[in-house]
Amino acid sequence: MEKKKKQMKKQCKEFELDLTDYVMGETTFLTTEKQEKLFEHLRQCAKCRDQLWNWKEVIAVMKTRSAMEKPEHQQKINKLIERLHQESARLPITMPGVPVNLKQEVKQTAREVFDLLGQNRVMSIPEIIEETKRREYTVQQAIGWLGVTDKIIVSRDTKTAYISRLPETRIQL
Repeated sequence: MEKKKKQMKKQCKEFELDLTDYVMGETTFLTTEKQEKLFEHLRQCAKCRDQLWNWKEVIAVMKTRSAMEKPEHQQKINKLIERLHQESARLPITMPGVPVNLKQEVKQTAREVFDLLGQNRVMSIPEIIEETKRREYTVQQAIGWLGVTDKIIVSRDTKTAYISRLPETRIQL
């Protein structure tokens, strides 16, 4: 087992430059054969997959910042903001399908989520949304409220958040 870890760590080190070249779109040294080996390694190595996503996020932020600094882009954004301000002034204060009392809906949803979790039940957010039949943003706000009031625990694997109720907790709304 220890030997396998050392071998994987060595492979990770070997693929560092290939990984950054791939994310940057720099294919001068990244041959098709090297790409295939990189992809095979990524299928097997969660750590390197996480690195890939981290690099992609960094690149996306850099590109966004770069674009935002261009004067023509800034002008487009300012025009869009102005148009949104003008159009929003004509919209009704309450919109169909949006509850007038959001706070009350979040409280109700928090109660439902808390009861749904029961003792020792662990659920993903999509499962909670499915079972409560509530809107995603309301469920997320309810989970946020339950989290900051120390009623639940949020745990994650690589892509999914799981919610569970803390033992011996009660809820007062």
